[in-house]
Amino acid sequence: MSAIEDPLRGRIAYDGTRTPLKTALFLVVCLAWLLPGLIGHDPWKFDEAVSFGVVTEMLRSGDWVAFQVAGEPFFAKGPLFLWVAAFLAKVFGGLLALHDAARLASGVFMAATLGLLSAACVELMGERAMRLGVLLLIGCLGLLIRAHEMTTDLAGLTGVALGLYGLALAARRPKLGGLIAGLGIGVAFLGNGVLPAGMLAATMILLPAVGGSWRTRGYAMTAAIALVASLPLLAAWPLILAAVSPAYLQAWLGSATASRWGGSFDPLDLFYFLRILPWYAWPAWPLAAWALWRSRRTLLARRELTLPLTAFVAFFLVASIFGDARDANALALLLPLAMLGAAELDSLPRGAASALDWFGMTTFLLFGAVLWVGWFAALTGNPEVAAAWIAREVPGFHYRFNFMSFALALLLTLIWIVVVARSLRSTRRALVNWTAGTVNS
Repeated sequence: MSAIEDPLRGRIAYDGTRTPLKTALFLVVCLAWLLPGLIGHDPWKFDEAVSFGVVTEMLRSGDWVAFQVAGEPFFAKGPLFLWVAAFLAKVFGGLLALHDAARLASGVFMAATLGLLSAACVELMGERAMRLGVLLLIGCLGLLIRAHEMTTDLAGLTGVALGLYGLALAARRPKLGGLIAGLGIGVAFLGNGVLPAGMLAATMILLPAVGGSWRTRGYAMTAAIALVASLPLLAAWPLILAAVSPAYLQAWLGSATASRWGGSFDPLDLFYFLRILPWYAWPAWPLAAWALWRSRRTLLARRELTLPLTAFVAFFLVASIFGDARDANALALLLPLAMLGAAELDSLPRGAASALDWFGMTTFLLFGAVLWVGWFAALTGNPEVAAAWIAREVPGFHYRFNFMSFALALLLTLIWIVVVARSLRSTRRALVNWTAGTVNS
């Protein structure tokens, strides 16, 4: 009996085709990556504490414009994420802890980002790439913690993904693509300020210099419509602040135009993102490098490569020159790298795919085993070596058993083991196994 006829008893072939089983597994991986980290823990320092402080003050005072933290004006963040977080906290605050309800905004924006990235990959590379870009993105180590934080950076990331989708549409539907790209710039600005909006603007400026496919009347129309469409959203927040109080507008302008060049500056910060990308963007960057190498002779003729490559260069330059040296400012770099990595994944040499596959399986098998041993030691005190290490590293820690958390963790572990054991060897399997291992850990 074939795998298609009896998918639960057969082998899973990651060959780019869609089956109910593979669709279900993809959704399980995405949901298991997205949801568990959103609730059940106190706000983390520093960004979460600040964002939740603003949300708490908004709910207390009813003022959704004059952001404050501990009674002090605070205009260093964009309003969109904070508005959505405050709304969700108000709606679900009776069912969840207030900070957990507010953190649901992170899930909303990350789900939108994944959906937009998938749509951009389909537009550029067809349906066979529908899942690849998403799996590459959520497999990146740098995104794992940030994606579950209450931080405005996630709203900016959604805006960037929206803008990239609009640019991907430019060749087929230039007017709609321009409208969506303009909305992306506006959402990026309202989400996290000038930096992500500047990344998209720089990409649009650089694209015509990359290849003739971007020096067309259609792309000129896309760029013009994007500019017009972005202006209302770019102007909305400053106008709201000016209408409430000119002092608020001045405070926001001071924060929005602040530059790393204005105070003490370490020249090494220019290389900050270059230093962190090898681990932060793993495994997207080596797959992106392979796509560029394999297509080096036809690169400029391939829109599915020139768009994400230009975006990555633009994002990297803007972040390095104008962004603070913080890893959250590298989130947008992961989107074009995931798109590039998806473009030539199927052509990855078998030896490289097998190496990635075995590295992922070995890494997450060992890591998962360590986590389960640590959990058992925290619960029972055995093995004594692990319990002693936990007592030394976290003095006074007492683990409280939670059946739902235990059941979910056990289910995810079993799913990962079954998927690894029942899937046929392929380049895609290496990516699926890596991402599933990231989720399981």
